[in-house]
Amino acid sequence: MCSIPIFWVLDSHLTSPDVRRTLLNEAKGQLKIAGILPEGEFYKQGKAVINKLLKESAISDRTYWSIVGDEKIGEEMLQKNVFSHHFYADDDLTFQSTPVQRYCEQHSALWKA
Repeated sequence: MCSIPIFWVLDSHLTSPDVRRTLLNEAKGQLKIAGILPEGEFYKQGKAVINKLLKESAISDRTYWSIVGDEKIGEEMLQKNVFSHHFYADDDLTFQSTPVQRYCEQHSALWKA
């Protein structure tokens, strides 16, 4: 999950573009740790899920597992804080955070089939 220390936000010399850049860099870091960026262990599966989420904003649990195709990989990707599984809200999956979603939107070429 993206977390910016409060002193960064409160620091008067830090501008909105600086905060935005920091959030997007943290989101990129999350994707890298999750192995979903190009050259990552789960790029193929992550790319497919992200591409679908960018089109639909939320996908069903069934769609997620169909895309991923492997239970171990699917579980591991869910544990990496890139996607969020909403068990009590129609069992849908979304991006874990707005910064992750925005990073994926801004770098949509990475997720094309």
